[in-house]
Amino acid sequence: MLEMRRYVQGVAAWCCCMVLLHGVAAWVAAAEVSRLGLWEAASKHAALPVAVGLARSSARFLRPGRLLHPSRTALASAVKTFIMIDDRFGATDWHPMSYDNSIAFLGPAGTYSNEAALRFAARLGIEEPRLVECTSFDEVFDCVDDGVTRFGVVGKENSLEGPVTATLDNFAFRTDAVILAEEVINVSHCLVAHPDAELDTIVRVASHPQGIAQCRRFLATELPGRTTLAVSSTAESARLAAADPTCAGISNALAAELHGAKVLCRNIQDNPENQTAFALVGRLPDAELISGDRHKTSLALFLRADKPGALQMILSEFTYADINLTMLQSRPTKKQLGDYMFFVELDGSIHDFDVQTALDCLRLKLREVKVLGSYPVE
Repeated sequence: MLEMRRYVQGVAAWCCCMVLLHGVAAWVAAAEVSRLGLWEAASKHAALPVAVGLARSSARFLRPGRLLHPSRTALASAVKTFIMIDDRFGATDWHPMSYDNSIAFLGPAGTYSNEAALRFAARLGIEEPRLVECTSFDEVFDCVDDGVTRFGVVGKENSLEGPVTATLDNFAFRTDAVILAEEVINVSHCLVAHPDAELDTIVRVASHPQGIAQCRRFLATELPGRTTLAVSSTAESARLAAADPTCAGISNALAAELHGAKVLCRNIQDNPENQTAFALVGRLPDAELISGDRHKTSLALFLRADKPGALQMILSEFTYADINLTMLQSRPTKKQLGDYMFFVELDGSIHDFDVQTALDCLRLKLREVKVLGSYPVE
């Protein structure tokens, strides 16, 4: 009986010690988060694999496995409690990752995605980026997730067509990458042609179907009766035009320069307000490489159950916190008919108290609040 009592007392003492140690670890982690802020605290605990990758920069890939700080669990718990972000922002067990200056984009060379990639490279201070052409936004995300490239560039939203659903679906269901920055590109279509061509020598006009559709008035006025040819991209139309004096293309000036075509006419799009917002995506350790005065935060919100007032419940939290929403989009969860989730984009940083408060309240009401990024915008 005495031995049993001592055994129970020993177990109780051990449990008390574990609770105390966990509490101290959580307190230390919370203090660290409070002192450093969201991104710095999480990035600090991701510093080991980052440092190893930089030290081994000659290697193609870093495979750090689970190089985790012993207090990761406590840190993640503290981050979720005090900063109210999702699990990915407190973890460091990333997939294999390349630490060079590579950027994946939707090709071919000369697309608006290419132009956005070059702008992001300039903001990152990268003089000679290694640009990797991809055939789809899915492939861009795969490059980042699999460590083929350090960064990726994807279309986020167009002022005429709205959010890019392929990008939204990747963020919601496929990737752990986050948005690092946003860049808005003015869609300025040009009529490009062979160096020896003129308007009256053009017989047909090639471009991506959207490029042709966005320049209908110009084509009807300046090139009436010419046939149109749909190709895979605006950049491809510039390549065709550069090789054929009878064929013009609709592309940006960058594609014309890259493929050796000349610009016959500029700004031929019907709507002068046509803009596309591109996102630079990457991993959390790179989250503060680009700074800015104005920030946005993007979220994916998953309901516990579809019921009357579900959307109003979400919107009310932002209303109470006086937070402006710049985008709200519903998307099917791909589980069953009628089951939807919501994408939200708001003005403000994850550091802002009002944003933290709204997210904290939403976590109590929703099945999941996935932070897609809190990032500077131009």
